Formats: sequence, C-alpha cells, structure tokens
Amino acid sequence: DAIKASQEAYEKNMAAMEDSTKSTNTLLASLKALAGKERRSAADKQLLTLYVNKLNDAQEGLNLTYDEQADLLSMDVDRLEAYLSAIERQNELLTQQLTLEEDLATAKKKQAEINAQFAAGELSQWQYNDQIKDINASVQQYVLDQQGVADDLAAINEQIANTDTAAAQTVIQNAEEVQA
Repeated sequence: DAIKASQEAYEKNMAAMEDSTKSTNTLLASLKALAGKERRSAADKQLLTLYVNKLNDAQEGLNLTYDEQADLLSMDVDRLEAYLSAIERQNELLTQQLTLEEDLATAKKKQAEINAQFAAGELSQWQYNDQIKDINASVQQYVLDQQGVADDLAAINEQIANTDTAAAQTVIQNAEEVQA
C-alpha cells in the first residue's frame, strides 16, 4: 500500500512538472521568436519584457533580464533553453530522489515489522530469512538507485552553475557594450 501510494504521489508530481514544462516551453518559444527578430518594435520589446517576467515567475532563481533600451537579454536563447532543460531534469531527479527515500523508509518499516513478528514467534526461521533476504535486496537496490540519482544531480547542478556564471558574464558584457 505504501509503495503504491508513493508511486501515485510520484506520478502526480511528474504530471504537475509536465504541465509546468509545457507552459515554460510555450513561453520560451514565444521569447525565441521575438529574440530572433532583426528589428524589434516597442511592442515587441514590451512582449519580450513580459515573457522574461513570466519565465522568471515560472522558474525560481532564473533571474533572466531584458534591457529594453539596449535591446539585450541577459542570456542568449540557446543557453536559456539548455538552462531550463537542466532545471527540468533537476526537478525530475529531486522527485525521483524523494520517491526513493520514501520507498527506503517503507522497506525499513517492513523490516522492523518482520523483526517484531520473528521475535514474537509468528515467523519461522525460514520465513524470516526469506522475507529479510527480499527486503535486503530491495534496500540494496534503493541505495544503488539513490547513488545514481545523486551522481546525476551533481552533474546537473554543475551544468546549472556553469550556465549561471555564463549568464552573469553576459550581463557584464551587455553593460560594457551599452557604456561603449
């Protein structure tokens, strides 16, 4: 039951993330279309500002900026697309990690129940060994899965940090270009 509930919660979180991703991708496509224009009108610039603000609202910590006067984004759209993709993957991994932690807690709870049943004489040594063997195999798999998720998260976090650094450099370059 607990594993089924955990799976349902995972699927619900994934569905919510998919909806958020679709909305973000729609905004990104609109932003890309406007950013790709050679000459932007005042209305185009206002729309770009709106899209930037909506993307910032949709993605915590994005900190994307658009300078209407200089007509410059703080991050080029290809880098922005890669960044948003990395954030999406990070969210998926965090959800997966949470599910694994719940599954591990459930397995440990089951192990405690089996230990109590054995101590109370409700299970034979054979039954106990068989059930504990299955739980131990599950726990080992959870630990391996958690390590894989942790490794993937570390790589994604590094990618996000590198993109943040590049975006900061772009802001500095944009400011220097405006001053020149």
